[in-house]
Amino acid sequence: MNRIINVIIAVIFLVTSNFGFDTLQVKEVGPGVIYYKIIDSIRPLSIDVLKIDLKNKENDLEVFIPFDTLGVGGLTASQFSKYLSKKDFNVIAGVNADFFGGYPIQAQNSTISNGELIKGANLNRSLLIIDSNKTPSIDRYKFVGELLITQKKYNIDGFNNVNPNSEIVLVNNRLKNYSKEFHPFQYPINLRSDLKLNKQIDSVFDENNENIQNSFLLLSKNPINEFSKSNEGSIKLYFRDIEDKSIKSMVGGLPGLYKNSKITHDFFGIENVRSEKFIDKNPRTAVGYNSTKDTLIILTVDGRKPNHSMGLNLYELSRLMKMLGCTDALNLDGGGSTSMVIRDSVVNKPSDLTGERILYSMLMVLSKNKSENRIEVFPKFKEIMHNHTIDFDLKVFDKWGFETKLDSSYVEIKVEGVEGQFNNYEFIPRTTGNALFIWNYKNLSDTSRAVIIPGE
Repeated sequence: MNRIINVIIAVIFLVTSNFGFDTLQVKEVGPGVIYYKIIDSIRPLSIDVLKIDLKNKENDLEVFIPFDTLGVGGLTASQFSKYLSKKDFNVIAGVNADFFGGYPIQAQNSTISNGELIKGANLNRSLLIIDSNKTPSIDRYKFVGELLITQKKYNIDGFNNVNPNSEIVLVNNRLKNYSKEFHPFQYPINLRSDLKLNKQIDSVFDENNENIQNSFLLLSKNPINEFSKSNEGSIKLYFRDIEDKSIKSMVGGLPGLYKNSKITHDFFGIENVRSEKFIDKNPRTAVGYNSTKDTLIILTVDGRKPNHSMGLNLYELSRLMKMLGCTDALNLDGGGSTSMVIRDSVVNKPSDLTGERILYSMLMVLSKNKSENRIEVFPKFKEIMHNHTIDFDLKVFDKWGFETKLDSSYVEIKVEGVEGQFNNYEFIPRTTGNALFIWNYKNLSDTSRAVIIPGE
């Protein structure tokens, strides 16, 4: 009852806002996750919103990159979701995340996935972090890397972020296909323990080891003479001002829209944004949270389609996020990248003429359990001659009505009334009569029937 009341309150709040929305769809799509479809036919605007109750212990948030590796290509939003489902993640929903670029093409800013540092960069842009308690924060967190050898300290400018402007970069097997052109000096490094943020890790330097599958490689523009004096030292990687936090996820955006509910009208120059076209109306993806940091809002706004949705400028986007209850908000990559999936279906209309754009990071909402609720077998009834076969299809659905992954090893089929055999889900009858098929999947069941008549 409380959930229904909260949804009704949210509907009234949105419809009576000064954005003038005239159509609203609301659906619970996962544990503590409500999806809104908002249409303003006057502007026009089409907005998709996810409201996530972070207090709900059955949902989770995570950042993903394609194939868990930088520099190996990208995936569309629906491909991302299907890929994760095959890896047994219970995907509720997700949106595109960080901007991308560089060579090889990858998410631009610092990235942490499932507690693992994937990339460390310093772009002076805002980042969203989710700590181990599922508490979100948005700020410009500075990446810091330190190499200590023979009591001399060197700054590590980036982690898995190879570019001509970096003096020293540390890389591991999460980065592929990068260039060593600007860093001719390379030093293999083996850590004595797993790399963890905020921890001083002892290292062994071995010039003869060029395999970095389970180790690291230090790239430098200039020789580091201390390596000739010692084969031991230490490395520490961290983000300034959050050294005491256990960070589970991190992803970048541009720019931070506002903090503490204080909206700005002029975004020119903020986080080095100097394009009026970027500031003006565009498709948008954004994320924000309320004052108690127990509710996360993720939304997409379609754009560049005059008969469907014009998009929003950054000021309008800020107003919308504040109206939805966010005290802090971050603009994520937009334009043709703007995509939202529910399970593995895209619910917005990406602006690219080719449809979904290839993405290089996504912010996903996950369920910790499958919540399988019912199964359905198709067809429910069939009449065939006994020398024909029946091809059945079995699907499993969660409690929110979405199809989930079926594990065929749990499927049991009982046949009554006729004799025959199954080859996977194809029934091959041997006798005629009225057949009853009883389908069991874990603790769920369904039935189907058939009439098998004599053939010619």
